[in-house]
Amino acid sequence: MITQPEIIELNPTVIYKNKLSHETTLEQFQYLDSLSISDVVLSDEMYLLDKDIFSDLKDEIVKNIRHYEKHICGYTKNPHLEITESWYRQTIPGNHQDKHRHPNSMLSGVVYLNVPDYSDEYSGLVIETGHFQFPNFQFEYQCESNRYNTQSVYIPVKTGEVILFPSWMEHYVSTNQSLDESRKVIAFNTFIRGQITLGGKYPSVVEI
Repeated sequence: MITQPEIIELNPTVIYKNKLSHETTLEQFQYLDSLSISDVVLSDEMYLLDKDIFSDLKDEIVKNIRHYEKHICGYTKNPHLEITESWYRQTIPGNHQDKHRHPNSMLSGVVYLNVPDYSDEYSGLVIETGHFQFPNFQFEYQCESNRYNTQSVYIPVKTGEVILFPSWMEHYVSTNQSLDESRKVIAFNTFIRGQITLGGKYPSVVEI
């Protein structure tokens, strides 16, 4: 009989989820409705959170990014993550979002402005880890999923929530099965800014 082992976790990948106090205003929704939407239901405005009309939302997002920096990344002073691109996206009824990742970004995020209320256990966000217990081998075998071997995680979402995750992680959204409501989100990317080396090494500062 084996004794109870000590499990030592090393640098687990963290996905962050929080409820925002900000509520999207009618004026903000009207602005989003005025944007040009492409065939892939993506807005042509790629710096949305820099608009004055979204300054209150951006401030709250940044507070959550700072929390991630302090309590997950462990940053004590410098550097910090700054929002680079931000855009509006709709997933209209009957549509979905294919699997993808965000290149040239460190931490990505999604704010859920409207999530249709219907019964579908897979209506949220699915994020894939890409991790294997033994990365040199990819055997196919039956196993019981647990926190150490899982390849993906399903995250249920509600209106008013924000999710932050490392940008290298592949993710997708299943089909919106609502009859008349779109899933509406603002997504964003970040990149590091500030002092990135200690001891005067070059290069030492990233500015964007």
